[in-house]
Amino acid sequence: MITRTVFGASILGLAIACSSDVDPVDCQVSGPSISLVQVANASGCSTNDGEILVDVSGGQEPFTLYANEQPVEGLKQISNLAAGVYSIVVKDANHCSATLDNVTV
Repeated sequence: MITRTVFGASILGLAIACSSDVDPVDCQVSGPSISLVQVANASGCSTNDGEILVDVSGGQEPFTLYANEQPVEGLKQISNLAAGVYSIVVKDANHCSATLDNVTV
């Protein structure tokens, strides 16, 4: 399941999405998207050799990628993963995010 998160508030009926009060960004329109490209399962229950490959598009660079709320290096490949279920989140420079849930390695 892919979801997008809109950060912001509603002030006097005005929806403010994402990062800046000066120049608000509509995360639904301008936020990043993330898709699953490939999963390489861990070779065993006690190994950390699984990988998740994702594709990120849209949004505003730079991007930060998270696996189970932990920042990861790089933007496309998440390596050294143990067997398990992961939630992958990409956040852009405007604080917009997209989530890829329930990725099993």
